[in-house]
Amino acid sequence: MRSCFKTGFAAALLIAGCCALPGSGFAQTLTETLSVAYRTNPQLLAERARQRATDEGVARAWGGWRPTVTVFSEAGRASDELRQNVPQAGNATVRQDQNRSPLNAGVQVRQSIWDGGRTAADIRRAEQTVERGFAVLTAVEHQVLLDAATVHAELVRDIQIHALTVANVEGLRTQREIVARRMVARDATRTDEAQADSRIARGIAERESADGTRRATRSAYARVVGGEPSDNPQPAALPPAELLPQSIDDARRLFVNNPDVRAASFAITVADAETDIAWAGLLPDVALRGTMRRLNQQDSPNLGRDTKEVVVALNIPLYEGGVAAARVRESKHTTGQRQIELDQTRRRILDSITRAWEQVAASRARIAALQQQIRAGQVAVDSLKAEVRVGSRTLTEQLDAEQDLLNARIELQRAQRDEIVGSYQLAALVGNLTAEKLRLPVEIYDPREHLERTRGRFTGTGTLVDYPTPPPPPAAR
Repeated sequence: MRSCFKTGFAAALLIAGCCALPGSGFAQTLTETLSVAYRTNPQLLAERARQRATDEGVARAWGGWRPTVTVFSEAGRASDELRQNVPQAGNATVRQDQNRSPLNAGVQVRQSIWDGGRTAADIRRAEQTVERGFAVLTAVEHQVLLDAATVHAELVRDIQIHALTVANVEGLRTQREIVARRMVARDATRTDEAQADSRIARGIAERESADGTRRATRSAYARVVGGEPSDNPQPAALPPAELLPQSIDDARRLFVNNPDVRAASFAITVADAETDIAWAGLLPDVALRGTMRRLNQQDSPNLGRDTKEVVVALNIPLYEGGVAAARVRESKHTTGQRQIELDQTRRRILDSITRAWEQVAASRARIAALQQQIRAGQVAVDSLKAEVRVGSRTLTEQLDAEQDLLNARIELQRAQRDEIVGSYQLAALVGNLTAEKLRLPVEIYDPREHLERTRGRFTGTGTLVDYPTPPPPPAAR
C-alpha cells in the first residue's frame, strides 16, 4: 500500500491515460479505484454542491447586520372634477376639471440597531449548520470510498471464484476422458462414468453462477467508480496500519471522530440557535430609518413636496396570538429530540465498531484455518489420485475430495474479501477513511475554501463553481 502512495504521480497519469480510452478497463489497483471514485462519484460531487449551497446561508445571515436600501417610485395620470355651490348665484353648481400627473418617488435606508438577538442567533445557526454539513460531507466521502473498496474487493473475489470454477470444469472433463479410456479397458464401471458426468454438470452450474455474479459485480463497480473495470484487477490491500485501531477498546474510544457522531453533535447546537431565533420573536426591535421622498401633483397640479426624514422605529410585540411562544416551545422540543438522536447515533456507531472489529478478527481466523485446510486438502487429493490409479480408492472419493478443496478455495476468497471490507469499514467508523489520510494521488477537495470565499460576499448572483449543462429529458417512446 505504501509503495502505491509513493508512486502517486505515476498512478495519476495512468488513471488519466486510461480514462481517455472509452470502454477500456482502467482500475488496476485499489488505490486507482479509490482515486477515480473520489474524483468522479456523482453522490460525492452532489454532496459537495449541497455543502456549497449551505455555505451561502452564512452570507445570508450576516446580511441581517447590513443596511437595506430601497428605491420606490410610482407615476400615473389622474383627473379631478371639482364642484362648488355658489350662494350668490342661487346655489348654482360650478364645475371645474383638472388633470394631474401624480409622482411619488424616493429612497429609503434602513439599518437594524437591535432585533432581539435574531441576527446573532441566525449567524450562529448558519455557522453550526455549515459545520454539520462538513461532517455530513465527510461521512459521504467515507461511504463512497468504502463502497469503492468493497466493490473492488468483491470484483477480485468474484473473478478468482470464476477462475476456480472454470478450472474445476476443465479438470472434471479431463477426469471424464480418463474414465472413458478406463471404460474401454474395462477398468471402470458405469457408476464411475455417471459420477463424472454428474460432477461436470454440477461444475458447469457453479461456473455459470460465478460468471453471473462476476458480471453483476462489474456493473456495481461501474455504478460506484464509473467506467468498466479491468479484467484482472490487483488484489486489494489492507488500509495502512496507522488508520486502524490497535484494540477494541481503542476503537471504542475513537468513535467520537466518527462524522455521523459529529454531525449529530452539531445538530444540537443548530437547534439551540433556532430556539434563540424563536425567542427573538417575543422581544422588541429597534431600527434606524432614513427616507427621502418627492411628492408631485398628489392633490393639485400645482402642488409638490419634498420630504427628508430620519426616524428611530421601535416595535414591541405584546401579543401575537401565541404564535411566537409556540415557536419557542417547538424549538425546545426539537433540541431535546436532537439530544436523544445523538445518543442513538453513539450507540449505533459503537455497535458497528464492535461488529466490524469482530468481523475482521473472525475473518483472519477463518483465513488461517482455510489455508491450512487447503494445504491438507491438496495433499489428500494428490494421494487419492494415486490410490485411485491402483484401485485402492474409488473415483467418488477422489471427486468428493476435489470438491472439498474447491469449496475451501472459494471460502478463502470470501474470507479475504471480508477481512479487507471489515478493515476499511473499521477505518471509516473511527473517522480515518478519507482521501487525505489514505494519501490518494488526487487533488484534495477542501470545503472550507468555498466557505471563506463566500462568507463576506454581499453582492452578485454568480456562483464560484460552474456546473455542467443538464441534458434534455429523453423523449417518450
